[in-house]
Amino acid sequence: MLTRVAVASVLLLLACLGKVDAAGWRDSQASTGSQVPGARTKPTVPDTPACRPFASDRTMVVLIAVSPHPLSPRTLDQRLNDKRLADLTERDLQRVAATWIACWPHRPESARAYSEIFVSRVFEAQDTRNRTLIWIAAAIELVGQLPATRDSVVRLHAMYDEVQDKSAYLAPSDLHGISDAISQRLHAIYAAMPRPIPISR
Repeated sequence: MLTRVAVASVLLLLACLGKVDAAGWRDSQASTGSQVPGARTKPTVPDTPACRPFASDRTMVVLIAVSPHPLSPRTLDQRLNDKRLADLTERDLQRVAATWIACWPHRPESARAYSEIFVSRVFEAQDTRNRTLIWIAAAIELVGQLPATRDSVVRLHAMYDEVQDKSAYLAPSDLHGISDAISQRLHAIYAAMPRPIPISR
């Protein structure tokens, strides 16, 4: 029979071996990049200028992609990499999509799907804006041709209301040209219209 001292020695040896095995298992998990069961680690996007637009789920680019709504043309004045969304070319958008995928190695399928949605929505908003800009250009030309009459004043006020209705399909900066043209033409017409002759008593 084992003495009490021998039994205690065996138990101590087993306990030490258990600690060594557990520590070794944790080290092997860390070296292979696996997570310890129950631990939660959030993958991070590389902290580089190119990846900052995709650094979290709250950045402008990601919010545009995950939104349940189409992109409003009014958002096209927002800037990405020092360029307005309104001015991004097809090549620019292809570069954005490729960079997004490169910056999300932990979520490649999501990056691919989100980047496709982002590109599509920017294209659609740009197309809506461009079609409305054609109307704006024609309106500005018409404003300059209106004669100095009361009918023209009525027409200019109606055009201003129409511009406000179309503002949802334009970037805010697009409204300055037509608004200034209407305002300047109204002032010119008012200045050219004859003043009423005062009645002497």
